[in-house]
Amino acid sequence: LRRCTQVQDTLKLEINQLNNRLSKNVLRTSKVVENYLAYHEHRRVFDPFLTPLGTVSDPFQSQPNPWISDTVDFWQHDKITGDISTRRLKLWEECFEELLADMLGRETLQKFLDKEYSGENLRFWWEVQKLRKCSCRMVPVLVTEIYNEFIDTNATSPVNVDCKVMEITEENLKNPNRWSFDEAADHIFCLMKNDSYQRFLRSDIYKDLLIQSKKKVSCLRNPAPAYSACSLVHILHASDFIRWADYPCNIASGHFMCAKVEGQR
Repeated sequence: LRRCTQVQDTLKLEINQLNNRLSKNVLRTSKVVENYLAYHEHRRVFDPFLTPLGTVSDPFQSQPNPWISDTVDFWQHDKITGDISTRRLKLWEECFEELLADMLGRETLQKFLDKEYSGENLRFWWEVQKLRKCSCRMVPVLVTEIYNEFIDTNATSPVNVDCKVMEITEENLKNPNRWSFDEAADHIFCLMKNDSYQRFLRSDIYKDLLIQSKKKVSCLRNPAPAYSACSLVHILHASDFIRWADYPCNIASGHFMCAKVEGQR
């Protein structure tokens, strides 16, 4: 009974301390607002609504927005040209998370890491992300596969984690679940963010992509031939981006309105 009372007193004290912290602002409201404004002002160039694509205010001189352009090839720009837009590449410079969130960004980073003989780091981190979202019945299977490939002493692609992280991971594996490798994944993430990411931005792979994207801008901005209503509907139906039907179009004005959107092929 005495122990229970001590625990209750300890918890009450901790709750009071946390409530006191919540009542005090770490930063002044004016400073918080200033930081928010600076952040959004810096990021507005990546928002096509605030900085329309292909306009004078666009610092990347991107190809026009396919939603408001008569050039339907812009829908499949990356697939048709095989190039990555300057806007997309510059977004990778903003933070490591933006690079990983982009599928092409991860693929490009993987190529760079493979050349530096550290590609197992990104592969391990990505497998752990998939483990967190997989179905319950697949958890034991993926845990075993990840352990055998990246963690085991005889692993085919061992990742570099310190002794403390390894001990925590081994302890977690006594009761395998989708979070068993979280400590190791966070450790590898920090290594890539603080080291590999900076070297990637200075690498020839990334610089070459930037140069190629700037060279292609003039070609992409050339006007395309006009399309009839039938050809426009046919092309948009074939697009990977959307499935539409029933287009009343005003071709004379160069614009069209969608009266009906359906999930049809």
